[in-house]
Amino acid sequence: MGGAPAPSIAGGPPMSSLTHPMANRASHRARFLKRAQRGWTMALGVTLVFAVGLGVGVVVAPGSGSGQGQVAEKKLLDNERVQMFEFVFPPGFKGEEHEAPVDEFAYVLDGQFGVVTKGQGKRVVRQGEVEWAPKGVVHYSVNESKKPARVLVVLLKER
Repeated sequence: MGGAPAPSIAGGPPMSSLTHPMANRASHRARFLKRAQRGWTMALGVTLVFAVGLGVGVVVAPGSGSGQGQVAEKKLLDNERVQMFEFVFPPGFKGEEHEAPVDEFAYVLDGQFGVVTKGQGKRVVRQGEVEWAPKGVVHYSVNESKKPARVLVVLLKER
């Protein structure tokens, strides 16, 4: 009765509503999309985007591929449904071609990078943009710019 309010993350809904089995997922998804359109990046992305779950094939082991430096990798989340990483791809990076093992997406936090998809060519993904790769798509990533590309990558685990 009258206790302290449930804690929240980045001004979002109480955490109890995010984890409650009856939480309205569509409502959370709509709130995330609205906030993302206003330019909120990492704080709200960590809070809500992973419930939605998208994915892209830029996940590589640190130091794999070629370029002027090593890929920096930070695991942000790993649960039964999703894995989330923050990668920094150095200028000149070229990843190894691979088949997306699961549905993947990447959200560019800073800079830009290219995704080369077999049979479709290259698409440059800039800050604030999302790239999607469904399971089975053959592709690789490149950073042909002179600045590092910082990318949030989410992998949907199979159910």
